[in-house]
Amino acid sequence: MVDNELKALVSLLDEPNELNYINIQNRIFSYGVEIIPVLEEVWENSFDELIQARVENIIHTINFNYIQSELVIWRETDNENLLNGFILVSKYHYPDLNIDNIIDKINLIKKDIWLEINPNLTALEQVKVLNHVFFDIHNFKSNRDNPNAFNFLFINNLLETKKGTPLSLGILYLVLAQSLHLPVYGVDLPQNFILAYTKTRKTITKQDILFYINPFNKGIVFSIREVDLFIKQMNLDFNSEYYLPCSNSKILILILKAMKSTFLKDVDSKRTEEVNSLIDILLKI
Repeated sequence: MVDNELKALVSLLDEPNELNYINIQNRIFSYGVEIIPVLEEVWENSFDELIQARVENIIHTINFNYIQSELVIWRETDNENLLNGFILVSKYHYPDLNIDNIIDKINLIKKDIWLEINPNLTALEQVKVLNHVFFDIHNFKSNRDNPNAFNFLFINNLLETKKGTPLSLGILYLVLAQSLHLPVYGVDLPQNFILAYTKTRKTITKQDILFYINPFNKGIVFSIREVDLFIKQMNLDFNSEYYLPCSNSKILILILKAMKSTFLKDVDSKRTEEVNSLIDILLKI
């Protein structure tokens, strides 16, 4: 019965009466994300511009509603899992993103690091191993031609092209480090995203930070004094947040803000509004 109803609804996507179409659309919405592959097939097989436009809108709305509800769940129950959050935010722009494929690729990199790393290594030696596997063996690199390019913000494109922004490269590097139980955390330094290797996993102060890592510069290691110098050169007022680990929610907000800046440039008010609502979800405690 469900299949028959769905087929009937899909066949009415060219309904000329707007009120009737809204009822059809709302019924399709009720199927949720499971219907997206069916709608994508309809889009591929249709040459009617009206039907294609309506299908695109329905897919986007269903996916956006799904991302909103899943982001609330992530915030409440799963916010220690940065990878899941990164995948969710990426799915906003890529509804058909293949999660299993992403996890398989990340597990392969993790396995290669795990084979070379051991707890007897010093913190610097561990980072050296991680850098070697990440940058030399798996060939991840910075997208220096356009460091903030929109498409390189997302986990699927990063894994496919091996190129990323300071933020996306940093998040993937962080996910790998934490999956191997290294005390590495993200730090929101203005116009940069760096990582801190710490002495402890408890409450962290500046004194607990051994050194910083810059994944956008092949994992180069540097000290607090260099962060001091950067802040001085940028004429920034002192803020302890520039030195200390930030939450996973804050990291996702950084991605969303980067997306938002692109939508603002494109004068895409609908997408800008949607991203603002996702940011609001993450800001709630």
